[in-house]
Amino acid sequence: MVKYIFKKYGGSYQLKLENAEDLVKIQDIPEAHWAATSIPISSLNCDAQLLAFLDADNDGRILSADLKRAQAWLFSMLSDTGSVGGDILSLKLDWINVSHEEGERVQSAARFILKNLKLKDNEDVSLDQVREVKRIILEAKYNGDGVMPADCVEDEGVALLIKNIIETVGSTTDSGGKEGVSEKELDMFLNVAGDYLSWKGSALGPDGIMRTELKPFGDDTPQLYELVNSIKPKIEQFFTQCAMAGINESIIPAFGLKQEEIDKADLSDQAFLYETLKKAPLSSDFKRGVIDLEGNVNSYYSKQFNDLKNKVIFRVLGKSVKELDPYGWEKINGEFDAYNGWITSKKGGSVERLGEKILKEYLESDLKQKLRELIKKDLGVREEIEKINDVEKLILYQRRLLELANNFVSFTNLYNPNSRALFEAGTLVVDGRKMTFAMKVRNRQDHKRISERSNMFLLYLKITGKDVDDISFDVVVPVTSGFAGRLLIGKRGVFFAVDGREWDAEVVDILISPISIWESILVPFQKISEFFRGQAEKFNKSSQTKLEKGLGASSPSGTARDLLLGGSVAVAALGSSFAYITKAFSEVKASQVLLTIGSIALILFIPGLIMGIIKIRKRDMSIILEASGWAVNAQMRINSAMGKLFTHEPLLPEGSYREKFDTAGRFILEKKSFARILVYTVAAVVLLGVLGYYAVYFYYYSGK
Repeated sequence: MVKYIFKKYGGSYQLKLENAEDLVKIQDIPEAHWAATSIPISSLNCDAQLLAFLDADNDGRILSADLKRAQAWLFSMLSDTGSVGGDILSLKLDWINVSHEEGERVQSAARFILKNLKLKDNEDVSLDQVREVKRIILEAKYNGDGVMPADCVEDEGVALLIKNIIETVGSTTDSGGKEGVSEKELDMFLNVAGDYLSWKGSALGPDGIMRTELKPFGDDTPQLYELVNSIKPKIEQFFTQCAMAGINESIIPAFGLKQEEIDKADLSDQAFLYETLKKAPLSSDFKRGVIDLEGNVNSYYSKQFNDLKNKVIFRVLGKSVKELDPYGWEKINGEFDAYNGWITSKKGGSVERLGEKILKEYLESDLKQKLRELIKKDLGVREEIEKINDVEKLILYQRRLLELANNFVSFTNLYNPNSRALFEAGTLVVDGRKMTFAMKVRNRQDHKRISERSNMFLLYLKITGKDVDDISFDVVVPVTSGFAGRLLIGKRGVFFAVDGREWDAEVVDILISPISIWESILVPFQKISEFFRGQAEKFNKSSQTKLEKGLGASSPSGTARDLLLGGSVAVAALGSSFAYITKAFSEVKASQVLLTIGSIALILFIPGLIMGIIKIRKRDMSIILEASGWAVNAQMRINSAMGKLFTHEPLLPEGSYREKFDTAGRFILEKKSFARILVYTVAAVVLLGVLGYYAVYFYYYSGK
């Protein structure tokens, strides 16, 4: 009977995964008992090609089904699974299961790789060797991607065809990073070219000459058509405005600038004037509803309108016409109806610049077939690339799949201080502490909104590199032990990424929650302290203001007298206050004072203790993963003891010794004279003696 061992991590039970035998068990364990069931690949720090193999549907996520499928494929391809989870990134050829066709194909590909590297006698193939051969093939002329760049083609005619296709309908990037043409772009180009030539031919009659109805003005038709269309919106706007004025003349002023707009306008601003003229009506004769051909029109359009009048209006309506009305304008547009219908049905405009001669040559010559054969030849290498990919996948799965399972089915690697989880970004050192858990964050505000449910103290940091090409990123770091201390926005530290690189780190946002039980207990005492501090500051400020007013109001002749009088009153008031306080305390027994203070402290202590225990027990690190897009089943409770795994003050190196005496204090003593120190000491003793005398005196005096 198979044993399924579940270990407890952070308050949840997770499947033990230590070897190949354990890895098989993920097929039987229901997904509800997995630590997570879905992971965004962007949050994992591991081989990009491994993630690409696992994410076969390219949706940016690895689901539980993807991991199960990978495990099943891996074990079907190996005759000996003892190597699963090992430390080496290589594959022995006799480990491959050749009892089925796919295994034979992978072993054959492995031998092909070694042969290309002139290592055919080797018994194993490494990941580096696989990738070296793969790189050579992908950079070759034929690399299996079905994309042909122009500079990989020797035939100049085909190379020019490729360039023209790229410039007119687009391209595809090949495996080597070059822009080229696939069958998709070739077919698109041929279709577009055919459409253009068909549209162009539709204008021709049986004699091969453009049909008469399409060129009412002969060879000038295209030019005059553009002229009419350029001013058409403005003319039709004017006739529409005239129609509105015919309904209600009071609307006419609204067609121009309003008085308040004129008052606000900068009439010296040339750009404003041009824009105003552009928007203004073509003519101002709204009541008659016609455009006077002998009068003036909006100067912004005067050249266009004069060209229209001389080249089109007079040719259609006659030179004797004095005005242009809506009916005349409709007749002019009617002259271009046939041409307009042909132009608006235009197809293949993207290839028009190549010209009919070149397009016909591409459609009728064998250049297109030559290119298609090159693409087909390139695709023939794909099967070879896929075989090499299978060898690469087998090596990666053999080495990394068990590790991935310990970051998916279980979170074993997270709780092990001797390993790093694949979703960890690195280690933060700040404020004298080492924080070992960090995750990259894409959207800080969205992450923070969800992470509020974690009940954890979270630092959000901007991580920046020292090199110009380094791309900065954000991370979230939970503080799981100690006190908040000086962890404030703007605090800087250093961040060590999982690859060992050192980055600069700055705190840019904080999500505040109790870090420890003691911190929760101290909250009410801190609030009381802040209250008294605030009151004291208010009192000092008020006293200072009154003193400044009193000094300001005193006359020059009485300033010394006022100061002496004020000082005497202040001394008397302080003495009186001190006597009152001393007398009041002398009437109260010491035990009563201690009992009162203890009761108050206890009243504040117990709720803080209870709330601290509750909040610390509710800390859940899984919310941080969920905020990063994970689907997590396991509760990742972080109690006080476990918190020290992720946040702690590193021990000093072995053999270190701490000197108790403050070196800075020694330097201060060296700077000051012995006489000055003696004076300060005597003054302090005298002051303490006076205070003691008055305390004893008032005590006995109050007793009598």
